[in-house]
Amino acid sequence: GGDISPSGFIVLYFIMYFGGTCTLLLPPLIFRRIAYARLRPELLEFRESEKLSTKPIAKKLIESINQCEKIHSALAVTIVLILLHNFFWLFIGTFIMYGINTMYDDPPELVSRGFSKLWTSAFLTATSYFNCGFVLTSDSMFQYVDKKGIYVWCTVLILAGNTCAPLCLRIFLNLMHTFANIFHLDKSAIRFALDHPRLMTTHLFNFRQTVILTFFVLLIDLSEFVFFLATELNRPEMQAYGDMSTLVGIGYFQSISTRNAGLQLVDLRQFNQGMFVIYI
Repeated sequence: GGDISPSGFIVLYFIMYFGGTCTLLLPPLIFRRIAYARLRPELLEFRESEKLSTKPIAKKLIESINQCEKIHSALAVTIVLILLHNFFWLFIGTFIMYGINTMYDDPPELVSRGFSKLWTSAFLTATSYFNCGFVLTSDSMFQYVDKKGIYVWCTVLILAGNTCAPLCLRIFLNLMHTFANIFHLDKSAIRFALDHPRLMTTHLFNFRQTVILTFFVLLIDLSEFVFFLATELNRPEMQAYGDMSTLVGIGYFQSISTRNAGLQLVDLRQFNQGMFVIYI
């Protein structure tokens, strides 16, 4: 990022936002709501006119319309869910990153280019959450190797915006259901979304599927971390980066970031060749 102007980074920020995985869940949901809304008056009119009908075909059609009504309401809830998810991780996440960032000195490169801590925090939050790999510094995240708080929060954002997004979305949806009465939310629509997540969006799973996904994410990341500890800690090329705790931190970060966000705390070319096989 050393050759990109500040205004260029602003453009990149918005491109990351509008092209982010969790943001791209919104257009299909909105389209489905609009498409059904066009047909809805006629369908409701039919349902009202045939509600006393004893014809089997009429009953089946009314059942289908009732199901569509439930999906229509649940899609609205899902749109709110995704907006809430993005708001939490991007807006609240930025201020959490800012709070952590204030505990460390800024990289000299960013100071010389006039980047504030808030803007640095906002950009780091976005690039981590959207898994884009762009950074304000010219050497990925090499200058953050001794700033554990920052890169640990980056890994949380990386997971929340990628492989653990379904888990986070389901947690938020459960919270919405729990507090539906307090915030005057449609509890029955939320319940429908929880019970029929695959009718909502690609990133919502049922409870069992979410548990399985979380298990395999943890298994893969933990396997990469253990392999790093077993093969890299005693290599002279790696010991040049710092003491044992620094190397453990590097291993933790790269286990989560390498396949997802592409951010680097160190030059990956210094790793032994076996690590590349594990990361792939």
